[in-house]
Amino acid sequence: MLTIRTALSRVSLLLVIALLLPVIISKVAHGAQREAIDYCVDPDWLPYEAIRDGKHVGISSDYLAILAEKLNVDFRLVPTNTWLETLEFLQQGKCHLVPILNASESRSQYLKFSEVYFSAPNVLVSTDNQPFLQDVDNIGERKLGMPRGYRMVEFLERYYPAIEFRLMDNEKEALIAVSKGDIDLTITSILSANSYIQSAELNNLKIAGWALLEDRLRVGVTEQYEHLLPAINTALEEINDGHRMDIYQRWSNVKIVNEPDYHLFWKAASVTGIVFVLVFIYFLMLRRMNWKLQQQNNELEMLRRQLEASNKELSYSSSHDPLTQLYNRHHFNQQLQRRVEDLGETCVLIVDVDHFKQVNDEFGHSAGDEILRQFADVLRQEVRATDVVARWGGEEFVIFCPQTNVKDAQLLCERLLSSVRQKSFEPVAQLTCSIGGARLAENETVNECLERADKALYRAKNKGRDTWLWDGEASTAPAS
Repeated sequence: MLTIRTALSRVSLLLVIALLLPVIISKVAHGAQREAIDYCVDPDWLPYEAIRDGKHVGISSDYLAILAEKLNVDFRLVPTNTWLETLEFLQQGKCHLVPILNASESRSQYLKFSEVYFSAPNVLVSTDNQPFLQDVDNIGERKLGMPRGYRMVEFLERYYPAIEFRLMDNEKEALIAVSKGDIDLTITSILSANSYIQSAELNNLKIAGWALLEDRLRVGVTEQYEHLLPAINTALEEINDGHRMDIYQRWSNVKIVNEPDYHLFWKAASVTGIVFVLVFIYFLMLRRMNWKLQQQNNELEMLRRQLEASNKELSYSSSHDPLTQLYNRHHFNQQLQRRVEDLGETCVLIVDVDHFKQVNDEFGHSAGDEILRQFADVLRQEVRATDVVARWGGEEFVIFCPQTNVKDAQLLCERLLSSVRQKSFEPVAQLTCSIGGARLAENETVNECLERADKALYRAKNKGRDTWLWDGEASTAPAS
């Protein structure tokens, strides 16, 4: 009887193992599989990324391949038709990663970002007959085209609300519209502009200025995969400069190399040795000629870059004060030539460092220069991005505040007075300043408004300094 029970127990154990074995094998096999993540890309943004024949190509494809190997992850492409659709897919959870994009305030609501792993400047692109615009400040009333969903659109809406622009599907469409004259210019990455201009043969386009905001490109993931960011950052950091340069050159320098046709070469050589010698000599001459042309092209490119750098430096020097790096009076006067009626309510402030002559007499002009630099830093920190700050001369500074009412301008005066009082200036312990302000009246020129602000400044100084005065009313209390 004992033997039968033992046999039955063993049979039962074998049956249980037989039933559980497929489940165990399935669990082990499933655990051995690599994690798969669905991702989206910009379908038409070369050389950074694109979808061609259903495949992901471009700079980001090489970086994503590296991440797949180092993180032991499979990335599955979810195709989209436009960049705007890619952003919608990420918000809807149809894909969970985008390999290359800029961070922005709106995107931060549904994405988490890696550290920056690729940077490039943005530029203004126009036709050859347009003037050199230098930067976004000089766009004025020109017709601007921008791709939908781009971070630059958010930047313009926030800091340059007066600029009107037309939305388009992608950078290529915008560049073609510029080439045809449908719009005056667009803003794009310098790398993608070069790629599209060459591929579409848009030979009448040129770089017309710098867009200030550069591309600082990262990997973006949805909250579900935020835990991967430390590993992504580590993997990106481990990519050496040589490997990064190889990726960049692979997608940015498309070269066509004309090689000799060896079939025809040997056929000719079999007919006669003389033809062989002639072809060989011709090939050597052609290669030497190509080499000389390449050298000349390299020298011309170097000269072009030097010229651009020199022009940029000259342009900067002509518009900035060399001591404080603020705009100078010349640039400010150019600003005054704009149509102020399009700027809404506008205020002007004139700021003067109190007792600055005593500082120069006691500590010397070198110390005075250093104090002016520190004072300029305080102004930069307190004003808005839309305000224009300039050194007017000596220890006087001007702040031009477009789209600003009197109350907000007076609050700015209070902030400036408080920040100057609280800052410890070297080598003096403390400084104060006086401010005169005025609102640009209807049918009044900016120069007339400046004269009223200047008179208000002198009244503020006569009342004891360390205060502001607005249209004849002095105050040291916060504006209400």
